[in-house]
Amino acid sequence: MKAVQQVINCGTSLRGTVETQLKNCGLNEQSSSFLNLQQLSMGTNSLVNFQLKITEYLRIESSKIQSGQTILATSDVIESLFGKYKQFLLDVLLNRCSVS
Repeated sequence: MKAVQQVINCGTSLRGTVETQLKNCGLNEQSSSFLNLQQLSMGTNSLVNFQLKITEYLRIESSKIQSGQTILATSDVIESLFGKYKQFLLDVLLNRCSVS
């Protein structure tokens, strides 16, 4: 159970980091590359999958923005990130994803 809690804590930290970055810096062509630079303290399958889903989502959303332009993160972007976080939690708690 301790391993599950550690995975959840890392996922929570990752979600918070991304949301803070988007709220403070907005969404632009570098948004997904910022997430690629984040080092996970635990490299579990569930965390890696969660990070990949968020990175891909940000890549898709930022591709809709003109080069060199930054927009404020809208509520639908933040809500989608939170939705991906809730799915991550559900997957971990239901053991759909490996925690090791």
